[in-house]
Parts: sequence; structure tokens; C-alpha cells
Amino acid sequence: MVGLFCLLCLLSSCRKETDPNDVTILFWTALAENRPDEAKQYSVPDSELFFDKKLRNAYVQTGKVEINYDQATVETFISRQSAASGSSFTTYLIRVQKSDLWKVDYKRTLDNIDDKKFKDLFSTLHKLGKEAKTHAKEKLFPAVKDKTKILWESVKNWFKKQTKKLLG
Repeated sequence: MVGLFCLLCLLSSCRKETDPNDVTILFWTALAENRPDEAKQYSVPDSELFFDKKLRNAYVQTGKVEINYDQATVETFISRQSAASGSSFTTYLIRVQKSDLWKVDYKRTLDNIDDKKFKDLFSTLHKLGKEAKTHAKEKLFPAVKDKTKILWESVKNWFKKQTKKLLG
């Protein structure tokens, strides 16, 4: 980790980051190492309002980079030592017009992560709903049907007794 940090510092002091892949790694590494001021340098204005402190001790890897004029996306994978698996998502970047530097659009990135998590949650809830429906059909409905039948018989008997009392 220290070696990676030194390499990144050396790279950042020698030249300006004009590659979305480099900016993505520098941004997420700065966040993971709790250096919000440095992460701020690699992100669009007001991104620091959304910085997450849960990224400490995380490792960053990047995958496919897509550049479309002044916007780019970088496939990003973050893992932690303490976690069995990591998270994969897309980091969105915007090229700053006058300086030709790439900056992370952190809010848009978070919105994408939240959408994915929301969709995963919705999918999980949908599966649980199907399982609950199946369980209800197999176990609950027969039990309710039996209880309803017993209750109905009790109500009928009560009415018969009441009718006999009134008429008798």
C-alpha cells in the first residue's frame, strides 16, 4: 500500500492527471486513506459534501474506461481487507474545459451506486414476495381455511342456540 501511495505521489507531482483511469485511482485512494482535501482536487466542486468515511482501508482497481468527448466512465472495483468480496460500480468523470483535466463527478457516481443498490434491493424484495406467496399458498391458506371453517361452525351453532332461546 505504501509503495502504491509513493508511486501515485510521484506520478501526481510530475504531471497533471489527464487520464480518467489515473484520476479515478487517485481519487478513490485519497478517500480510502482519509485524505479528503486531496480527493477534492480530483473531483468536481462540492463533491466533498458527499464524501463517505466508510471507505477506509480500501483497495482500488479499475477496469474498462469509456471516453465520450468531455465525459468518461471508469469501471471501478473497491475491496477491503476485512470483507470477503468487494463492490463493483461505475465512476463518472467530466473533463474540465479550460484545464483539460478530468474530475470525478462524485454525486453522479453515488447516484449510480444507489440506483444499483436500490434495484438489487427491489429484486431481493420481489424474490422474498414470491417466496412468501408460495409459503402462504402451501402452509398459511390451508390453516386459515381450517380455522375459518371451525369459526363458521361455531357462529352457526351460536345462532341456532340464540334462535331456540328466542322461539322456545
